[in-house]
Amino acid sequence: MKKVLLLMLLLLIMQVFAQSEFDEWLKNQNQNFKDWKSQQDKTFSEFLEKGWAMYHTEAAVERDSIPKPQEIPNPVGQSCPDLIVGDIISVEIDEEELKLPETSNILEDVQREQLMYAVSKGSETLRLSYWGLVFNLNYNANMKIAKIEKCNAEEIASFWGRISNTDYELILKDLQKMREKFKLNDWAFCQLIYQTGAEIYGEINMSNLFTWFILTKSGYDCKVGYNADDIYLLLATRNRIFGEPHLMLEDRDYYSIDLSNTAIKPLNIYTYDGSYPDADDLIDLNLTTSPYLEEVVVERQLSFSYKDSTWTIPIQQNKTLIDFLADYPATDLTVYFEAEISPLLRKSLIKGLTPILTERTEAEALNILLRFVQTAFKYQTDDQQFGEENSLFPDETIYYDYCDCEDRSILFSYLVKEFLGLEVIGLDYPGHIATAVQMNFDIEGDKITYNGSDYLVCDPTYINADIGVVMPQFLNVQPEIIQFR
Repeated sequence: MKKVLLLMLLLLIMQVFAQSEFDEWLKNQNQNFKDWKSQQDKTFSEFLEKGWAMYHTEAAVERDSIPKPQEIPNPVGQSCPDLIVGDIISVEIDEEELKLPETSNILEDVQREQLMYAVSKGSETLRLSYWGLVFNLNYNANMKIAKIEKCNAEEIASFWGRISNTDYELILKDLQKMREKFKLNDWAFCQLIYQTGAEIYGEINMSNLFTWFILTKSGYDCKVGYNADDIYLLLATRNRIFGEPHLMLEDRDYYSIDLSNTAIKPLNIYTYDGSYPDADDLIDLNLTTSPYLEEVVVERQLSFSYKDSTWTIPIQQNKTLIDFLADYPATDLTVYFEAEISPLLRKSLIKGLTPILTERTEAEALNILLRFVQTAFKYQTDDQQFGEENSLFPDETIYYDYCDCEDRSILFSYLVKEFLGLEVIGLDYPGHIATAVQMNFDIEGDKITYNGSDYLVCDPTYINADIGVVMPQFLNVQPEIIQFR
């Protein structure tokens, strides 16, 4: 027995020494990592003092300028005779799956975690308002460095050197936590960082420099530029951004992004041709998850008729999300086609459309979805409604009074994927966007062949036309294909 106790004691002593050695090793590793980061920042700061050159921004990329149809032709006799084909749709509403996230509960949990961390680190808190969410971020006052006196390479290099020697990890950690918990995509994350910088410094140039620093430390490829008295944020993006000046550097487009909404668009700009080590991620404008923002519920009724039946669907939406989307950069159509709708709107659509579609054939269910998008919304071009081209996300299409061809096609493609699970492609005609759907069965109608498969044309703007019918002016026009997930 004594031998057993002695052995256990010996093992315990060995564990204590092993833990002590591990702690010492970990401490050394952390210090080595800090030293390595410090050297990286010092090297980058020295590079920033001399690596600048004057560039002339390239003209902003403009969206399709071919006029949209002002008048929609009457589809008399344009019907599909084959709506009895396909499997019977049988869908049940899963109430559990439709439960909505409680933004207030998420915020409360995050703040509790952050408060505990703040107490343990002895940090201060910075109060921030972001799209209706009011919360605290852990923050060390040594980050509030003096603003730069002039817009030049030396001052910007000095900014990097000074801020990289502060306790920036605290606020960086909290910003990334907020991003994760509230499902913020890259664009929303950029806005969050900028607003944080504005709260700390109260000045546009310093806010842009702060955003550049935090994005770079988060692994993104971004730069700043300057001319005269202004600092500009330059973002390398995965998607095109229309209407914004940009530079081509190192085979990448860098867009001059104005997060202050002051509409400053530089023509000549000083910037550097180089990057921070391992900061090579592109800003992705895809909105595959709807962000959790303050919930301000607005309601409307959507009515449409099909054959001898008329339905009215009650819709609920989050006005805060609509405001967020109104501030979104104009980008590639694929971003809109691939966007997820908000949980609140999705719940309304599922509850409203599921009883109408169930027990129908696939062909007729598709036709009903087409008629819903064609007739529940009034048609108007973007120029008429907004004074400029303005593609809408599905949430926006349902919110605004009017929509045009690409808005309807984007919403229709979402509904087809959500309710029928069929593959959809976009059809880009000159001045017009429609869709085509890959069917599981043979059916009459106008088709597009793509990647060896036939897709049935469905035009959400050809009001009251059935599936498989092309608008007359595009009958002999071969459209470009818009492929998306």
